[in-house]
Amino acid sequence: MTSNTLIKVKIWALLALPLFIASTCEKPVTFKVDPPAPDLLVSSNFQDHSAIQVEVSKITYDAARVGQKEFINDAIVSIYEDNTLLEELAVVYPTTPRAQAVYSSSDIVPAIGKEYLIQVEVEGFRMVTARSIIPARVEIKDFTVGQVVETQTPESNLVFYNFPVYIAYDDPAGEENFYHLKIAQEIVEFSIIEGDTLPSRAFRRNINFSSELDDNFVNAYFAGGVLLQDDPFGGQYGFDMNVAINPGFQKLGRLFVELRTVSEEYYRFHNSLDRIEQQGGNTGGFQEAVIPYNNIENGSGIFAGYTAAMDSITIH
Repeated sequence: MTSNTLIKVKIWALLALPLFIASTCEKPVTFKVDPPAPDLLVSSNFQDHSAIQVEVSKITYDAARVGQKEFINDAIVSIYEDNTLLEELAVVYPTTPRAQAVYSSSDIVPAIGKEYLIQVEVEGFRMVTARSIIPARVEIKDFTVGQVVETQTPESNLVFYNFPVYIAYDDPAGEENFYHLKIAQEIVEFSIIEGDTLPSRAFRRNINFSSELDDNFVNAYFAGGVLLQDDPFGGQYGFDMNVAINPGFQKLGRLFVELRTVSEEYYRFHNSLDRIEQQGGNTGGFQEAVIPYNNIENGSGIFAGYTAAMDSITIH
């Protein structure tokens, strides 16, 4: 090739480059991004002297990477202690609407201080495993209610009850402990038939707390109660309660408190869920992503033990 010919080839190459760029602008290149592979979700919070119940689901993603949960009813769910198989759990289907089918034990009696291993096998997925322990129970040493103030607004049929609640527990010194403190007010509904007051049903209303005082050791949980690390308030907790009822067919029952001494897995999982809830369900985007805590090997979810101390008191 002569030097003149070489110069002409270079010139034509330079002239063709803008045409190539223009053609790519007119015809956008689309890149196919496959959705993530299906993922196994295993969820279980278990306590001493109660059946171990486990939800096993498959999370599949559409083209927009939105996940859909589907219960798996043919998994092999096994519970081990010290490498010894205790039981293969059986599927239990719900008897009430909106309830979730679960795998449930029938023979195991979980004990405090024991470490349990869950193993989940589903065809087409890698075997899923997780471990957790039920920590020693911390007892409630004081549960009292202060003066109850009753008010009613003219424009409403509701009666409001305001009262302080005081709770204390003995946090073991020299070790790291985690708690979930839950308070629920019992509401009793009744009917008046021929002058007699007859109870019709009773239910418990979980008390939610403000997150204004949240710090590294206290976290108001969006689903009710407070997540605590060790004893940030020196053993004495005071909460202001505000409960509304319709006195025409409701009255206050007992006030219940539950102090769960939880495993670190339980605490970190529910703490991460609360952070996601506070961000409006955000796990990415322009805000700093909050990744749910996960102790499931080869899957996602939680397998966490806890034990609970209970108490109750009459309000009115």
